[in-house]
Amino acid sequence: MGDLKSYPFFSLSAQVAGDLVDDAIGLQMLASDASIFSLAPAAVVYPQCSADVVATVDFARRHGLSIHPRGAGSGLCGSALGSGIVIDFTRYMNRLIRIDVEGKTVECEPGYRLGELETALSGSGLFFPPDPSSGEYASLGGMMATNASGAHAVKYGNVADYLLDAEVVLASGRMVRLETLAATPLDRLPDPFRRLAACYLEHRQTIESAYPAVKHNVAGYNLRGLVQDERLHLQHLLCGAEGTLGIATRLCFRLLNKPAHESLVVAFFDAIDKAALAVQAILPMRPAGIEVMDKSLLELARASDPLLRKRIPAGIDNVLMVEFDGPSREITEGLGRQALDLLSLKGWPSQAHLAVSKAEQARFWAIRKAAVPILYKLKGEKKILALIEDAVVPTERLVDYFRGIYDLLNRHGVRFVVYGHIAKGLLHTRPLLNLTDPADVRLLKVLADGVFDLVNGLGGVVSGEHGDGRLRSAYVRRQYPTLFPLFQTVKGLLDPERRMNPMIKTATTPDQMTHNLRYGEHYRRKALSATQLNWPAGWHQAIEAATVAVNAPP
Repeated sequence: MGDLKSYPFFSLSAQVAGDLVDDAIGLQMLASDASIFSLAPAAVVYPQCSADVVATVDFARRHGLSIHPRGAGSGLCGSALGSGIVIDFTRYMNRLIRIDVEGKTVECEPGYRLGELETALSGSGLFFPPDPSSGEYASLGGMMATNASGAHAVKYGNVADYLLDAEVVLASGRMVRLETLAATPLDRLPDPFRRLAACYLEHRQTIESAYPAVKHNVAGYNLRGLVQDERLHLQHLLCGAEGTLGIATRLCFRLLNKPAHESLVVAFFDAIDKAALAVQAILPMRPAGIEVMDKSLLELARASDPLLRKRIPAGIDNVLMVEFDGPSREITEGLGRQALDLLSLKGWPSQAHLAVSKAEQARFWAIRKAAVPILYKLKGEKKILALIEDAVVPTERLVDYFRGIYDLLNRHGVRFVVYGHIAKGLLHTRPLLNLTDPADVRLLKVLADGVFDLVNGLGGVVSGEHGDGRLRSAYVRRQYPTLFPLFQTVKGLLDPERRMNPMIKTATTPDQMTHNLRYGEHYRRKALSATQLNWPAGWHQAIEAATVAVNAPP
């Protein structure tokens, strides 16, 4: 794309009401996110309005630059990084537009954060169900881009299930509204949407039958249900597209009535396959969520909270947290006790109890919400990595998945932790590796290939809720051999010059996950003659740990 430093960014600065940054420090600040990657952009635009986004897209098109929309930077796959122009919505386009309590909707700009929305909804009796663990500061635009879900997705679904309308800037610079497109007859749709609808109708049978039988799947593009009732519906395509097909500048979501009561069953197991069997037995009871945490997390939790030390037995392998919600305490506690009786009958858990009080429920959920920060307390050169952390399999194959993932990682001598949304077959498996060690860098692709083969063989996908990004886009073609040409067609229709996040979703670089690593095998520490600050573990280790922790989601 030429010498980026020669481009006249001052001319773009004059066209936008927001800020344009192209100095070294400003660019380096957005060179990383919560992933293992680092890639400095050519420029950063902090737009104040939709017109700024249109101007930036037009400028990028004229000068041959790529575009990379960014929210809070809490993504684990490197989707917010790129060598072109990053558009960051968190500085100005972060406003709540309105909450309609009677109509149960919320309108906001893409930089508005989920934590702010939860505060704004307090006392209204309403809630927005998707609840990723980074939700306190994850932006709604970023959540749309990854089709985020969370701990309660088994009952409440993903962001795409709640998106009513969005204002979207296309790669051409044109701005459209999803609601307007959905109201337009197919034969009156403007291009490229008329051709997009025709593509779906021509290949409908293939599209509707080619996806694995897992409900939570953000690998590739979701083309299912693109045309319904002779109308084009783009919500499920754009949610999870990771900014590769358009940039949302205004969002409208539906809200739900908040359940009045919850109960929480806490069950401890001495083997992970017993927990998987328990999940399969409890799922017909329609829990709001089931989370699993393995012994590494639990030992750290016991060490950090005296009350949890009393409630978490020493030496157990894992814990399941099973939540039921509903309109009354009698209903939710009744379901909790039924689950306890079922588990007791089967004899799977070593211990189990019902957490009735809000305080005890909050303590256990706090461990799960703080899983990643807790894991960063692990000492040593090896750190937990987002690499194979998003695989999802059919729940009936959970036992096979656990056995396979344990075998793979143990075979390579890699320490790891497991936690996540086991009720939907989605496990966050985090290996501990040292990315300054060439041997561990070489393991990245080895482990990722092994997990893909395992998960694909079990009828699952490697991207369940975090996205493909730079980590997993190379697996999309292998995941969908019949659909991948259609993904390329869709990309070509909506982004013919491949300006929008070109290395995501339809890229085919097999070893992309080893490029642009934040550290990598060529990383070297410089010796310092003297320091005024002292850390017990060492100066360099403190800086590296801080860099990872600052960019990690909670």
